[in-house]
Amino acid sequence: MEKGLGFFQYGLVDQHFDNKARLGRLIATAYEKGNKNQLSYGIDEDTAMVVNNKEKQIEVVGRGGITLVDLAKVQASDKFPSDYKNILISCITPGDKVNMATKEIVINPAKTSTRKNEYYSEKVGPNTGLFSPHGVLRKFLAYDLIDNAQSKEIKSYAFNQNKGFELTFRKSAESNGYWTYTDGQKDDYSIVKVALDIKPIDVDIR
Repeated sequence: MEKGLGFFQYGLVDQHFDNKARLGRLIATAYEKGNKNQLSYGIDEDTAMVVNNKEKQIEVVGRGGITLVDLAKVQASDKFPSDYKNILISCITPGDKVNMATKEIVINPAKTSTRKNEYYSEKVGPNTGLFSPHGVLRKFLAYDLIDNAQSKEIKSYAFNQNKGFELTFRKSAESNGYWTYTDGQKDDYSIVKVALDIKPIDVDIR
């Protein structure tokens, strides 16, 4: 962890984010070292976060997206490290903006809301990495949770030998998704305020 040059005063920033699966790292660092009233920002490869200090606003530009981590309402266990409840996760893409002071997210007006207009309505299994169809966090949340009428929560598992984590992503009262076609051929989703619980688990493989 580095301080940088002090130009950005609105939270922690991580890079190469979705390509390097750094969500867990950003959450743990933000909880231990950050200001929980500020957002933390995970910037994907080939993506930039343009900061307007006068407006206290950022805008996403580039090919990927930015993941926003909000720990303002998080609950953590003193007995079990890395046991978190009620982390809020948002994933925004080019044209979306965020007010860094108020945390208000302004979605690209070209996108339409998916709430009560979900494209999918099907049961989905847990996400387990290489055998899961949506390896990118934003796509996993979009297809399996936010744009799926049957899903109220989805789970993802990560483990090494007999220790691991269960990640439960839940629709909150504030959750929403926004969709458009980019260049007429690519699904482009923005995800707002999905709740995340992280639970350490023991794994027994038989």
